[in-house]
Amino acid sequence: AFDSDHPEAGPVFSIPVTVLKPIEIDHTAQVFYQNLCFKPTELKRWYIQVPTGATKMVVTVSSKNLNASAPANFIINCCQLLPQERFSAHEYQKYFMIAQGSYESGTDSVQKVEHLVDVVGGVTIEVVLGQFWSQFDSHEIDVKMEFNGLQILESEGCSSSIFIDGNIPSNRICLKSDLRRTDNITPSISLTNVRKPLQPASAEIKSFCSKRDLLPNKLPIYGLYLTYKVSLDKGKVVFRFPACDNFIYDSWFEDKMIQIYNSNKKNIGVFSVYPSTVTIGQKGDYIIRVLVRHSDLSQLEKIKNSTLYVDMEITSISPVISGTFATAFVLPQVAIKNASIDKGKMMNIWISSIKRDGLQFELNSGDLLMGKLDFKNKKLFSPLIKMLAPIPAPKSPEKDKSTSKSTEKADSLEVKVSEATQSEISGLSENDPELTEFNKAIFELKLTWISKIKAKESREKLISELMESDPSNIDLYLSLFDFYNSEIGKGFFFLNNSEKVPKLSDLSELSKKIYELVDKAIEIINPQELAYSIRNAPKTQASKAELDTYSKLEKSKSNYLKVLMHKCRAMLYLYFINALFTQKQEFVLYNEGYIEEVSSLDISSLPMVTLEDIEGVITEYRNWAKNGPKEEIDLCKDQGLLNANMAVGLLAKNCGTALAEINKYLSNLVLNEENSQAYKDAWNTRIKLLYALGWDLWAQHFESNMYFDFPCEYSWF
Repeated sequence: AFDSDHPEAGPVFSIPVTVLKPIEIDHTAQVFYQNLCFKPTELKRWYIQVPTGATKMVVTVSSKNLNASAPANFIINCCQLLPQERFSAHEYQKYFMIAQGSYESGTDSVQKVEHLVDVVGGVTIEVVLGQFWSQFDSHEIDVKMEFNGLQILESEGCSSSIFIDGNIPSNRICLKSDLRRTDNITPSISLTNVRKPLQPASAEIKSFCSKRDLLPNKLPIYGLYLTYKVSLDKGKVVFRFPACDNFIYDSWFEDKMIQIYNSNKKNIGVFSVYPSTVTIGQKGDYIIRVLVRHSDLSQLEKIKNSTLYVDMEITSISPVISGTFATAFVLPQVAIKNASIDKGKMMNIWISSIKRDGLQFELNSGDLLMGKLDFKNKKLFSPLIKMLAPIPAPKSPEKDKSTSKSTEKADSLEVKVSEATQSEISGLSENDPELTEFNKAIFELKLTWISKIKAKESREKLISELMESDPSNIDLYLSLFDFYNSEIGKGFFFLNNSEKVPKLSDLSELSKKIYELVDKAIEIINPQELAYSIRNAPKTQASKAELDTYSKLEKSKSNYLKVLMHKCRAMLYLYFINALFTQKQEFVLYNEGYIEEVSSLDISSLPMVTLEDIEGVITEYRNWAKNGPKEEIDLCKDQGLLNANMAVGLLAKNCGTALAEINKYLSNLVLNEENSQAYKDAWNTRIKLLYALGWDLWAQHFESNMYFDFPCEYSWF
């Protein structure tokens, strides 16, 4: 730099500038350096022009010290810079040890260390090699850099990744070897992830009003809130928001943040700039909320419909690779093994599609299966592969037709009743099918009104009328049980610290009614005859009449299970009230708030029930609920049985077994909005069981975490 007024005085100061000219690789596609001497902390650099078509660089470091010396730690760093990409995206760095156990004899074998570096063809690469500072002595090494690569040629030209349309039975990929002859090519594909696109369930733009969200010119910052919903399995999941991912200093927006919640609004993950892996510990429904901040409202409007991508792990899928279209599609057992491609030559391979039938997970249109194409050769690059999920087969029209018919039948029930007047049926005989259908529709309509009538006298009158008209109708008993025990789908109030505690007088009256009606309902179903008739499932080629008969038996079995569960709940409540009255303070669920109300009840009028009787009903229920002797009942799908087990375990002071079952239930439940309250009730029941076991420390731990596991609202950004 010179003073412009006095340039003759010479430079004021000088700045050294280094001009680097990358090494050009000749036709051998390799470069070799011998007898390089390294001292501690000494670095050597090479700038090499990577040949076009190269995808892998093999750096071989070899050493043979003839003088006895200590092993040396070296470091190698390779880096390529590509426009608008982070340097770490194309960087390789590793520490390694060489010259181990070398002796003065000079007969030791040459020690070699290979480094396999992914490279981009046509881009300069910097290779830095140095000896670690804490090592003694100098070391002589040889360095060989060899470039390899198979070009992937598709219809679009060269590519470092492969896209396959899963709807095409066989897809062609062309491999070309430009640098040298490539041997030992055994291509295989492993699809290990599925990428699912999600559209926003809601999008909202808000203006931030706090002082810290105002720009110096007093303009406000706007925030775009996007909400996505998805069902996830256990495992590791990556969330990607391409509109704003991987931007820091050159971002077109001000800021971005993504938060992930489960159905209970518990925050299970948060990240900002780069896509992050989130561990999903429980299968269920999840909500993803995205916030993008910007000072320009119009820019946020453009991304209101942005897609969020979810990458999930799957069981590996391996499509067959063959040498021709037909063998990949028709004869998938023929594969390519140990193939060779001469320098400058090409070879075609054909990749078969996949069948949706054998998959262990659900695929939707637009999903991408992702993995790698491996050549079973460590000196060759493994390109990424993306396969578009095949379109699902259309649904069977017969099923849709039967479903629509059943729906129309249910919807037209009240219409039939209202349209059929007494004048229309007065001329019909008692055995006429139309009259029978009309009376059945009237009866079913009256059943639906049992729970709708508020006046007790009118309701009891309707029940008496129905009992007299058809006392052997099992649907009548089930409707009464559902009315008397309207909270059968929920847990027992004495287990989950429910704020809504029923009156014990009403509870004892309803439980007594159920208990008295249950035996009549069981007599109508006739479980002995049902067990004999249903023992053998229909064969594959069974007639329609046989299938219809078996379907009726399955319905009777389902009704019997419902009756047993109602009986079990009624017996548990009756035992609870009796135990409160007789055992008082010795009762495990003693509560002073119950004593005054229990004292006013006529306990002598209630049936006497023992825990052995209740356990007998539960055993009967289990035997019928199983489809086989070795099958286990999934308590996540049978909430009633779980609640009964918890209640019996607590009442019988067998809390350990009950705790084991509820822990299994909490870990295996598919959590969604529908069962989130049941999950919370089970959580409270676990706390009560822990207190009953005397494990106060664990109980207090779960109590203190209630705020984080069941928040009232989503956490703020």
